[in-house]
Amino acid sequence: MSMVKLFVHGILRGEGCPAKLYNYERFMRGFSTIKKKEGCITTGELLVLTKEELDQFDIVEGVVHDYYHRFMIRCVTDEDGVVHDAWVYQQVVDKDIKDSMLGVGD
Repeated sequence: MSMVKLFVHGILRGEGCPAKLYNYERFMRGFSTIKKKEGCITTGELLVLTKEELDQFDIVEGVVHDYYHRFMIRCVTDEDGVVHDAWVYQQVVDKDIKDSMLGVGD
């Protein structure tokens, strides 16, 4: 079974290995997201998942509706300092997440 890695930085945390994402800043825009910012460190966790589990995270994060998109980054686990290629979610900038999640305008 093929496994994938996912760096999580918001409400998805709780089951993974502590890790850091360098040169990204975590901030709230209705929900937790990240943006590229030199010198910043985002703390989070590294999860190891099956492809099927990652597909389920895509549903939860609203990837199909363009609420978040998923892309590859490099993060570092705290315990051993190992660099990992992992997926991460980032909120899509041009969507008004709050209104769409609450059904405003439907």
